[in-house]
Amino acid sequence: MNDNAIYEYIPHHRTRTKIEGSASAPVKVAEQLPSGNVAARFNSWFAVKVTRGVGTMWCAYAFAVIALISLPEAINSHSAVTLVSWVSQTFLQLVLLSVIIVGQNVLAQPRTSGPKPLTRMPTLCCTSL
Repeated sequence: MNDNAIYEYIPHHRTRTKIEGSASAPVKVAEQLPSGNVAARFNSWFAVKVTRGVGTMWCAYAFAVIALISLPEAINSHSAVTLVSWVSQTFLQLVLLSVIIVGQNVLAQPRTSGPKPLTRMPTLCCTSL
């Protein structure tokens, strides 16, 4: 670096390990699930199965159909409270639950395009003050 620099750059230890390629892999959620007794393993297994089942667009479509079955009754009640209750309690909770899970799964997938990972330290230069 320049002899007239006003600071000395010292990279963070995590930055050094990332650049050197010796950084550990990210933690996987599945490795953090309980693995002790039979009940804990079953609860973890069942929760993952339900989440994977509910977190599909087909489940969102099925929930939308189920919610729409009760829509005519809510409309025929001629009550704003009943209609608002139907929208918030029936439609939004049923359908958006699955859609949000699907969205989270899509966002959690690794990107195939976009900015490249950091492979070297950027060079900072101070020519004048």
